[in-house]
Amino acid sequence: MKNIISNIKFILKKTILFDIVRFYRRIFAKEHEIINLLKPNSLIFDIGANYGEKSMPVIKRNFRILMVEPNYMIIDFLRKHYAKYSLVKILQNAVGKKKGKKYFYVSTKNPAISTLDENYRYNKRFLKFKYDLVFTVNLVTLDYLIQKFGNPDYIKIDTENYEYQVISGLSKKTGIISFEFIHENIDTVKKIFKKLIKLGYNEFNFSEAENSYFYYKKFKKKNQISDLLADIKKNSLKNSEFWGDIYAK
Repeated sequence: MKNIISNIKFILKKTILFDIVRFYRRIFAKEHEIINLLKPNSLIFDIGANYGEKSMPVIKRNFRILMVEPNYMIIDFLRKHYAKYSLVKILQNAVGKKKGKKYFYVSTKNPAISTLDENYRYNKRFLKFKYDLVFTVNLVTLDYLIQKFGNPDYIKIDTENYEYQVISGLSKKTGIISFEFIHENIDTVKKIFKKLIKLGYNEFNFSEAENSYFYYKKFKKKNQISDLLADIKKNSLKNSEFWGDIYAK
């Protein structure tokens, strides 16, 4: 009964006004300059697609896109607004280190912060949000997606502190990778750097929050990662909720 009530609350939020707001957010979403590093007809994996805000700008460029999203309540929205694009594929799955099943913790009022990481909910910045729905999702790996859909030119990962597990399901370098970070989880970021370097990635950059540009004009080499981490720390001292996306190539 509790799950049914949560679902009803979520559906009520998806009024016409809610869809209109989402629609215009997608229409006016800014292109990130990562697009300038991609060739025509690039294949992009949008892991943790949410409502597709990050995909819309690249759809306009006629790139091929695989949108992967585990939240069954969002999948309907994606199919409604994106299935009409012939170059877009939509997959209802979570992505992790290995195939299997896992609990997915959902905030029905703020689905963008839903997560596979059961401890993420207790991060100080998220205590004000209520995770009021839990259900089981199927896990696949990046290796599986590559085998099925081809080698991506760019993999965008936004999985609310499950990024390390997602990248751990990749066995070889393939295209540019970006992953979301929050400054509180810098130890996880360091683990991801080690994993990426082992895979062959050796140049790095980051963007703050929703900025459409890189923090550095030139990517940092792997021996300059300490400078990148220092800049993240410097910014976090100014903003206690500092976050962004790290890019690797």
